[in-house]
Parts: sequence; C-alpha cells; structure tokens
Amino acid sequence: MAQKFKQFRFYNLSAMNNEPRFSLANDVIAAWGDGTLFDKYAPIIKLGISAPPGTRFNINDSDTEAIINYTGLFELDFTDGSGIARLSFNKTSLNYIINNPSAWIIVDMVYEGEGDN
Repeated sequence: MAQKFKQFRFYNLSAMNNEPRFSLANDVIAAWGDGTLFDKYAPIIKLGISAPPGTRFNINDSDTEAIINYTGLFELDFTDGSGIARLSFNKTSLNYIINNPSAWIIVDMVYEGEGDN
C-alpha cells in the first residue's frame, strides 16, 4: 500500500467550489455531515483541517466533538499504524459556512491506498 494525498474544499455554495460538486445544499451537508464523503479513504493516517474557529467535527464516532481552535487549524498524525476510520462535520458548522461567503473548510489527508501516488 502506498501513501496517497487527497484534498477536499467546502465553501459557501455561491462560490461553487465545493468538491465534489453537489447541486443542493442538503446533499452537501449530508455528505460532509455523516462522513460518507470520506469513508473510502480510511484509514486516514494524517489529517489537516483549516476552518473557522469553533468548527466542530467528529473523529471515529467519538462521543465528544473536536473543535477548531482560534488559529483555524487542526493537525493530527498517526505514527502507531492506526488511523481515522470515520470523519464527519457538525451540521450547524456546515450551515454556518453555507451562509457565510467568507467561510470555508479545507481538509487535507494522507491515507493508505493501492497503487502509485
């Protein structure tokens, strides 16, 4: 297995830069909110998130949400061979971004995948 890199961007819907492109806000919120967008990349061994401070997200279906701090950055590396099996974002945080043209989420991940990078 090779290490591969993937980036996802989530902007205000009027910017039309969401990846992958969805036509309806509900589809965008569902894919980011329930984590199905990220499922095929598990295990994620390195994770970086840039988002507005206060953005809430969940790793591995934990009972406690993580919160982006005042810097707007979050980074997590797994060196023990484990990784993130599930990543999802709080729907209230996603709604904030959808309704705020100057807000965004950028997710960078390194994951184990087949083939060359």
